[in-house]
Amino acid sequence: MFRTWVSAAALGLAAVGAASHAQATPVTILPAFSGTTECVSGALVDDEAGPCSAGGATASFTASPFAGVQAQAIGGPSISDGGLAFLRYFYTIDGPDNGPVAVDIFTNVFASVTGGPNNVGFASLVDTEGHQICVILGSIGCPDAHGAASLNGAELTEMETPGLTYSILLEVEASEAGGAGNSAFARVDPLILVDPILTLDPELYSIRVSDGIANALPASGTPEPAAWVMMLAGFAGLGAAMRRRVALAAA
Repeated sequence: MFRTWVSAAALGLAAVGAASHAQATPVTILPAFSGTTECVSGALVDDEAGPCSAGGATASFTASPFAGVQAQAIGGPSISDGGLAFLRYFYTIDGPDNGPVAVDIFTNVFASVTGGPNNVGFASLVDTEGHQICVILGSIGCPDAHGAASLNGAELTEMETPGLTYSILLEVEASEAGGAGNSAFARVDPLILVDPILTLDPELYSIRVSDGIANALPASGTPEPAAWVMMLAGFAGLGAAMRRRVALAAA
């Protein structure tokens, strides 16, 4: 797991803003989500606004019961196959205008290949700030050099403003160079939460996503989202208790 940590100055700004009078944020209308796929098998190409299939290549994106993308390529005798899928959707933070809020983006990213070195599995998540979580196996690379075969519960943390619109871009690629025994697979599926430790009064805020998008990881994701929420809520409760003790001591 890795985290993009926020600066102490940003956290101080959030605390100062929270101390001022809370102002309600206007209702933000979020853009619709968009998804595309492309499957290629030799000269056969299938571009879709939904699942695609060509030869041994398949690719798809899902909006509900979780948002995610996946692609797979299974080799035949000689023709190369490849699947590619994109999903972009948007989110905002509903709650009072008390300054920046810490937002966690958790995701499971996975890629696998079998066969020769020219087979590729690539899975990536990029947020509005341009920060990326990705894994790679094969001949393309992850710009931030955090690639691995599998990252379960990888995390980005951003300081974001209630009422503004933010985006998530998911991308997967699975391709094989042609030949029996070659295969590639890739998957990515995120979950967005208000960080209850770094955010003052986190119960005042909630994440809202584009219509039709479910903000959840699939049941097979590890660690489970419920475990994350319980762990973070426990730390938040501990932090609140410590703040109360400090306030009582000062009084």
